Amino acid sequence: MKKKTNRAIVLGIVALGVILAILWLWLKYPNEEFDYEVVELGSLGGSAGAATALNNVGQVVGWYEVNFLKHAFIWDANQGMRGLGTLGGWRSMASGINDRGQVVGWAKTAEGPVHAFVWEPEAGMTDLGTLGGSMSMAMAINNKGQIVGFSKTTEDQTHAFIWDANQGMRDLGTLGGGNSYAYGINDKGEVVGRGFYWDRVGGMVDIAVPHSHGAVPCINNAGQVAGIFLHKNKDMDVFIWEKGAGVKSLGLSGVAPLRLWPVAVSVKMNDSGEIIGRQKKPEIFHIGASWYFLRTRLGRVIKLNKYGRSESEQIAVSDINNDGSMAGMVGSPGSVSERPILLKRKWLLD
Repeated sequence: MKKKTNRAIVLGIVALGVILAILWLWLKYPNEEFDYEVVELGSLGGSAGAATALNNVGQVVGWYEVNFLKHAFIWDANQGMRGLGTLGGWRSMASGINDRGQVVGWAKTAEGPVHAFVWEPEAGMTDLGTLGGSMSMAMAINNKGQIVGFSKTTEDQTHAFIWDANQGMRDLGTLGGGNSYAYGINDKGEVVGRGFYWDRVGGMVDIAVPHSHGAVPCINNAGQVAGIFLHKNKDMDVFIWEKGAGVKSLGLSGVAPLRLWPVAVSVKMNDSGEIIGRQKKPEIFHIGASWYFLRTRLGRVIKLNKYGRSESEQIAVSDINNDGSMAGMVGSPGSVSERPILLKRKWLLD
């Protein structure tokens, strides 16, 4: 009991620190005066890689490729890039990390199927099991150690799950169909997935965004849900949904899902409401076919491709933390040798 109490106190202090940091940035930089530094994360001998997520203390996770096989990594400024291993199989992928350095993703097992995992610095990689079926994937973890993702069931359906160390993996059910998929969780334990919002009190409810076509949303600690939907004029736009407040459009044109392999996540958002997304050239699929953007809390839209070292190098991003730094990749149009990066925000002095 004392251990749980101490952990709760630590998490409370971390959460308070994040809130105070955001407030300090708002007060010190009301006009959003910042620039970005591209930090290349290096390699573990592979030909390609990408950063898929980052936390609020500067740690980054993603994948690197060796002999066409993807392997999960964690990176920080002190220790550089480290491989996370597998569950006995031949590949792994990291999809999320919390401020305690716990990493989630999925990996091949020795028996063959892919299973969700949590990785911790001291314990290494732990198999989270399944809902009775053959496969599971973990997509996000909050600062309480709660994990969400999806798994095959004994009936061979795919259901969203939530996992914690005390109760293990629990089925979140569906909206009445056969399948459901969870992709995000905040520190309150609120979960979002393809077309739904879930909490402990109300269970799973339909977000009911017209023409969202099952887009994968995200959620922040303010309870804001962001995703993409299709206008009647066939143009994709970003929406914000809040419980009890409904949906509003942000008026962004030509938005397409982010490239978080192998899942097309719509957009990502931090606790201050900053959003990263992608605008896409039709019918072209390599890195140079897209314009990645940041929508700031004041509504300013910044194209991120300009931060490439040359006109032939372009930036793709997949996650944003609370100080506005981003995880992603850099590469040339048509290249298969994309490199993992941290796009580090640098606040400019007054």
